[in-house]
Amino acid sequence: MPEEEKSSIANEELIEALADQEHASWARWMRYLFSQCEILSDGRVLIPSHLMGRWARQSTTPYAQLSEREKQSDRDEVMHILPIILAYMGKPESAMSLEKALAFKAAMEKIMRQEHE
Repeated sequence: MPEEEKSSIANEELIEALADQEHASWARWMRYLFSQCEILSDGRVLIPSHLMGRWARQSTTPYAQLSEREKQSDRDEVMHILPIILAYMGKPESAMSLEKALAFKAAMEKIMRQEHE
């Protein structure tokens, strides 16, 4: 197989692994969001005003200006994707194999689900 084709396949695998993790991050956020909201009888979701204000502020605040707690929340999310990136970069001294990284990701998701139940 030509090197360019191998690289393209590896890139596609990385994109899929990262997209899978991005979806998991989004799903965790949505579960948290819904757990904080009131679900109205007609299916609409009412976000409490104090959370709406906080999340609106956070969404327009550069990372460098976030509180340390808010930054840590973002760092925690990065920890879900870092093993995938490091494995892709071929850094065995600081990364797991992609297979182990995906197993780690699955274990972390299980822990997160249990924390929100």
